[in-house]
Amino acid sequence: MDKEEASNSSTEIQCAGVPASAEVLEKEEPGPINIPEFDNWSKCVIFRVPRKLRDSNEKAYTPHLVSIGPFHHGNKALNGMESHKKNYYFKQFCVRTDKNETHLMSFIRERSDKILDCYAGAIKLDRVDFENMVLIDACFIFELFSRAFETRHNEDYILRTPCLLEEIRLDLLMLENQIPFVFLEELYNFSYPRLGPRQSVCTSNNQGDTDQECCNINIRLLNCLAVSCNSSGCISCKKHESTDEENQGQQPSTFLMLAINFFNKSPASTLDVKKKIRHFTDLVRQLRLPKDGIKTPKHHVTHLYSATKLNEAGIHFARAPQRKGSMPPLARVKERRPWCKYIPCFHSLRLELPLFKIEDSTECILRNVIALEQCLYPFEAFICNYVFLISELIDTEKDLEILVENKIIDNMLGSNKEATDLVNELKHNMSIVQFTYSDEFKELNDFYGRWYNKAKAKLISVYFKDLWTGSSTVVGIFVLIFTTTSTIKSLFFS
Repeated sequence: MDKEEASNSSTEIQCAGVPASAEVLEKEEPGPINIPEFDNWSKCVIFRVPRKLRDSNEKAYTPHLVSIGPFHHGNKALNGMESHKKNYYFKQFCVRTDKNETHLMSFIRERSDKILDCYAGAIKLDRVDFENMVLIDACFIFELFSRAFETRHNEDYILRTPCLLEEIRLDLLMLENQIPFVFLEELYNFSYPRLGPRQSVCTSNNQGDTDQECCNINIRLLNCLAVSCNSSGCISCKKHESTDEENQGQQPSTFLMLAINFFNKSPASTLDVKKKIRHFTDLVRQLRLPKDGIKTPKHHVTHLYSATKLNEAGIHFARAPQRKGSMPPLARVKERRPWCKYIPCFHSLRLELPLFKIEDSTECILRNVIALEQCLYPFEAFICNYVFLISELIDTEKDLEILVENKIIDNMLGSNKEATDLVNELKHNMSIVQFTYSDEFKELNDFYGRWYNKAKAKLISVYFKDLWTGSSTVVGIFVLIFTTTSTIKSLFFS
């Protein structure tokens, strides 16, 4: 079937087992998540955001500048970038590669069925248009990521306009705006791109010098990403040909490094390269996961007292220590004074939490990661569990202030009320199959329920809240003792 016949047929592509007769509205109005057939559901990795989550904030799930993938393709509000992707970024990427458009298209055509299986929903595109869309979107991503890694990109309008770059970065992180990561890696390796087409990264005529220079460049990149370079060859300008499975597990692909370089703002974050990455939303999620994994709680407790009440009971808050090259656990309760564990009135707890930065992009990123976990990782919902924990701690602005003072939350929004509302709204309509922190909740609630803990904390906060108050209290105690002693002595020994 040629392109003209395909366009006239107006037949919907069938993906993820959804019948071809499924209705798709002319206007782009995503509805509830489409349920795939039972024999294909395990292949779905890119979903429509469920309506109950989308209703909370429609803008957080809808791209504003660039459309990637079929779900938002054809949206008139995003047409401004389509010609720019095709006429500029696609052509510029072809300069980097040894393949022409025909070779790239044949590669996509061979894998179009597998790509379609990754989408949970009906797509109103014929096959030829779908393949053209994938080609343009993939090459746009490759060229943008490559330019972001290069030191010289002043001629690129997007990269030298911070607000525009941040908006596109958020668009590329949205769950509905994705292309399968495995396919992107395969196409990137097949296209054989080189970094720096105008000023070649490898300029030496001597092959040994070329490999050494390229490895130096990649070592610099890997150091920025907290990943060690174990390759003996150049990975910027040729495919990695190691046959050692262990080395392959430790050595990420060039495209993976470019993706981490583009999205990750925290170089200290690490990634378990043995885990399969589904798409960019999944990549951002995995960059924020601890290595400890999820644990099965012994209790079922889903309510926690606010940070203010826990603080009144003597529970201390602290930022979790982070070792170099690893992410800290998302939450941990520790004995503040282990030697007082068996003396109830002196027992003290400390809740350690990692830094939670609240900025303009936080809501968009977290909402899409939450939607991903609700659809794909219901039993490994690390981020959902942590968001629920934070929202339980924060009920009022005073709760937020306590966590800010203990450097657990970095509020870059400026308004405590706005940050408090954001945290509380994130958990709306969120379903948690298995709550990881039930044991921690029970331990903290039990500590708060003991009357002597609250009495001790009240005594300390009133009479020993600072050096001067504590000094006055001690002096007052000694004055009371001496006065009482003098009075008794005068009464019985006069």
